[in-house]
Amino acid sequence: MKNDLFFQTMSEKEKELENEVLRILRENNSEQVVSLKEKLKEIEEESRLKIAFVGQHNAGKSTIISALTGNRQIRISANVETDSTESYEWGNVILFDTPGLYAGVKTEHDASAKEAINASDLLVFCITSSLFDDLLIKDFVELAYKRAYKNKIILLVNKMSQEDGEFEELKKNYLKTLRTTLSNLGGALEDFPIAFVDAKDYREGVTEDDEELIEYSHFENFIELLNTEIENKGLIAKLETKCNVLTDAIAEEITGTGTELDKNMMTVLNRLSRTFRSVRRETKASINRKEMELRSGIMDVCAEFSAKIGEQKLTEADTDEVSKQIEKLVGNTLSEIEEILQKTSKQMDDEIGGVLQSDIGMYVFSRIDKTDLSGPMAASEKYMDFVKQFADFAGFIKLEAAKVLGIVKIVKTAGKVGKAVDFFDPIMATLDVAVAVGEKIAEEKHIKEVMEARNRCFNNFSSIASDYIKQIDQQYDELENELFESKNRQIEEIKNTMVAEADSNSAYVTQLKSISRKLKNLVDQMEEGVEPSEA
Repeated sequence: MKNDLFFQTMSEKEKELENEVLRILRENNSEQVVSLKEKLKEIEEESRLKIAFVGQHNAGKSTIISALTGNRQIRISANVETDSTESYEWGNVILFDTPGLYAGVKTEHDASAKEAINASDLLVFCITSSLFDDLLIKDFVELAYKRAYKNKIILLVNKMSQEDGEFEELKKNYLKTLRTTLSNLGGALEDFPIAFVDAKDYREGVTEDDEELIEYSHFENFIELLNTEIENKGLIAKLETKCNVLTDAIAEEITGTGTELDKNMMTVLNRLSRTFRSVRRETKASINRKEMELRSGIMDVCAEFSAKIGEQKLTEADTDEVSKQIEKLVGNTLSEIEEILQKTSKQMDDEIGGVLQSDIGMYVFSRIDKTDLSGPMAASEKYMDFVKQFADFAGFIKLEAAKVLGIVKIVKTAGKVGKAVDFFDPIMATLDVAVAVGEKIAEEKHIKEVMEARNRCFNNFSSIASDYIKQIDQQYDELENELFESKNRQIEEIKNTMVAEADSNSAYVTQLKSISRKLKNLVDQMEEGVEPSEA
């Protein structure tokens, strides 16, 4: 999969299966077709990936898009006067090719670019091997820090083949220059994923089937980076949602060929599945936002502190203040996560209880609870086992709430231990060095040592932020498995049993079972990040 944008490949595969499901349902006059299409359309609007290519007007943005998509019809021009934002639909991906940001030629250029930026999930900020000029670097810092887009920016250095020298040596020198440039303006290179490429070489290499030229372009590194950032944004998970909706529809269609009990039981199970998936997705997204805010806050503290290095004499009071600020940020974040998890507990109480106590839920329970079971025996027994766990809804939710709130206690404890043992000492060691350097610089004004000290600060603070986030993620992953995954697996097991027990003598049911297997195979591929294979 190295040569492909994974999200795009998965999108195309899902679309093929989606069309196949709708075709089969239509041909068999299913009542689900209209409602299913509406659900899929709504999800698609949420799951479409939007990527804006911004930066210098001559950085080769159009060529980069052409290289990425294989579309040779994309207009490529270096004339900023005629540039305007163009959008390209590439499967489930929308690519914005913007004019030079803050080009200074036409104000509508800036407005057009800013509109695309606001609408996008990812920004690819393109510069050439000549790197930033004075105007562009200020615009970049404005975009990344003052407008707070740094968490969705990928920095791409294009036209590498224009420079003489070995790629790795050039890259090393460019990284050093970029790090210094951003540090001088209160930023940090470590804040951004970065790739060095030559898009034109890649395009030509693909056209001429020249593996050496493709490798020389290093464009596949950029594609790999894109895949990673897309995964981090949770967009693959949104695509999985469409597959799950299709699978649910197939299950309902299959059981709809059986008894009234079969049909109603599957409806209840699908509602429960959607509840677990929805609450899980919302909870994870909320926690991720808090983690990003924590990282941003820690790096803001770092920027404020590092700016003092070389400008004034630093003291123990300065380091103490930094430690207090970080401790406060972490404490606030954990309190906010606790509120999120309490909300999750209440939401599960309301939604799961509502499904099981609905008319259809009570109908299914009452029918299965009789000795003369009319539905599939194995599925009915598993369903009863599951429902009995919810017989006392308040008791169940209190149990789950205890688990939910337990993570906050664990994280808070881990956080305190972490600050005292794992994080606090490195902070102090770094800041003590900074104090020493600060004193020396105040006397000798050695610019090089100032930059090195500031860079060490950025690197260490970034590592500190990552360690905190890692601790939170580890604890939450354990909870997520207990709270969502284990329950959803139980539901899916009942659904699978019902589908397996359905009458397979029908050609229609056989078709539906076959495509259901394909959808499950695709979801597995998405979760494992592997190349699509035929199911």
